[in-house]
Amino acid sequence: LNSGLVEKYSDEDSNSSSSSSSSSSKAESVKTELANIIALHK
Repeated sequence: LNSGLVEKYSDEDSNSSSSSSSSSSKAESVKTELANIIALHK
């Protein structure tokens, strides 16, 4: 499940990073979301 989510977010990041400079801040929020999801599954 977690690996699938990571792949989904990775695809979105690669698609948006070339078109916007806010991808870095978006990546940070994605990392936080993933951390929360993983913590919930522990």
